[in-house]
Amino acid sequence: MSMSRCVRTARWPIRPMCCLRRPTNMRRSMHEQRSPANSSTQVLGQPRRTHMKRLILAAALALCATPALAQETHGDNAELQSVPADDAVLAAAPSALSLTFEHAVVLTQVQLHGPGHTAVPLTFTAPGAATASYSVPLPALGPGAYEVHWNATGDSHAMEGTLHFTIQ
Repeated sequence: MSMSRCVRTARWPIRPMCCLRRPTNMRRSMHEQRSPANSSTQVLGQPRRTHMKRLILAAALALCATPALAQETHGDNAELQSVPADDAVLAAAPSALSLTFEHAVVLTQVQLHGPGHTAVPLTFTAPGAATASYSVPLPALGPGAYEVHWNATGDSHAMEGTLHFTIQ
């Protein structure tokens, strides 16, 4: 009588637990793990799919975060010089608003709000070409606090900012 590895001659075949069939939804135990082709990339007990999903998720997050970080650095008011300057207190009303950017941009919108947050109409039309300096004529302004809100596009990203000045 010869004995095979898993089956012993008897009335019923007796097999060790690791050779018995189990439902397909059960995980293999640690000692039954198949050795991966590249053992440095897989942890025992964790399928290869999980590693790939994590890698794809990390790459997607990195790609999504990159443009947001780039816009943050370009959208500052640090790139803008204005006359009147931000938070300036003026004795007389200015005749024009001058905006000078560090790089050429297309100024798309300029809004002026006066005392009581009332809109002040401006005669600004958005030009088609990018330039670094803009001058917007202002109507006669009375004393009070004013807020200028501007929008521009440049280097394939949108920028916006707000300036404040007060006329005494």
